[in-house]
Amino acid sequence: MTTDHDLERRLAELYADEGFVRAPDRVLGKALATIDTTAQRRVLARAPWRFATMSNTMRLAAAAVAVIALAGVGLALTGRLGGNGVGGTTPTGSPTVAPSPTPTTAASSAATPTARPDPTAPPLSETFTSSRYGISIAYPQGWTTQAATKQAPDADVSFPGPETDLIYDPIKRDQLFLTLSSLPLDKTPPASWIAQAATTLECTGTTPITVDGVSGALCSQGDVALVPTGGRGYVIRLYTGDGIGSALVAVYTPDWFRTVLGTVKLSPEKTISGSPSPS
Repeated sequence: MTTDHDLERRLAELYADEGFVRAPDRVLGKALATIDTTAQRRVLARAPWRFATMSNTMRLAAAAVAVIALAGVGLALTGRLGGNGVGGTTPTGSPTVAPSPTPTTAASSAATPTARPDPTAPPLSETFTSSRYGISIAYPQGWTTQAATKQAPDADVSFPGPETDLIYDPIKRDQLFLTLSSLPLDKTPPASWIAQAATTLECTGTTPITVDGVSGALCSQGDVALVPTGGRGYVIRLYTGDGIGSALVAVYTPDWFRTVLGTVKLSPEKTISGSPSPS
């Protein structure tokens, strides 16, 4: 038989609070008392569903059934509560351990800049030949050339123009370039021409240099070479402006210019103005 819903709720609450697998004696006593006084459900038939009175033997049998029912309720509650109540059973098997959170490293407030290597000059893999001035020279890969369209009137080639062959960095343009020119000596001795050209170009002094086997002079600033040969005076200049930055200034040095001068080939007999005057 089935007890009243209120009795089931009270028994379940009591068991949940106590947490015992076996119901205590006081619960059994209350169950017996309740069974003795609680009316039973009736079916639609006219006959009563239970006897009006119960013998002692029947009461003991009912009590046994109640105990078995309580034990079943206890087992069910134990499984549902998962052993979390006081006196609850411990689940078998290895406990599941929640994974520890992986510590994260705080992001840096600013990215560490990547070190850049010192810039280096491109290889001297290209060659420019001037048909007007009878000179050829190697220049850096990626640079651009522009041939002269007019004869230079004097040695002043401080800035590029139509009187000079121009070889320049297409990015830095007017801040990084080489210029070439030559002009007749007109019977001026080579040493005198060097002195005059050095004054015109405002050289602070000169040091000897050899270009294509010819003795010449290098301005003390290290950026202009003066080479007289075959009745012509050659002016070769490296210009580095402040706009290229200190890093590139450290690359395009007088030593780099000397390397470029080491590639020069002089052909005064092939100038566009014809045969040079005697030296």
